[in-house]
Amino acid sequence: MHESEGRKMQVIDVEDAKTSLGDLLDAAIRGQEIILTRDAQPVAKLIPLVQRRPRPQFGGAKGLVHIADDFDAPRCGSQEVMRGLATGRARQSNRRTMSHGSVP
Repeated sequence: MHESEGRKMQVIDVEDAKTSLGDLLDAAIRGQEIILTRDAQPVAKLIPLVQRRPRPQFGGAKGLVHIADDFDAPRCGSQEVMRGLATGRARQSNRRTMSHGSVP
């Protein structure tokens, strides 16, 4: 076995490869490159095919996500926060109308 650019590479004669093709395919699937030789000369390279990711299926996560019945229920103190926001908006609106010469 040889190292090539940080990757493992196996060199094997074609005649020897005939008896261990299944093992060589498994090694290629794991990412190992296999160089096949004849008369000590490289003649072919066995490499894994790039696997394409399957496209997501519509509804593929059905049943995997649970949303509680009260997910949108007010949280403790949220009513006070909302009132405070509304009051702040009303004050800003009053300031704008007063600065333009209108009487409140």
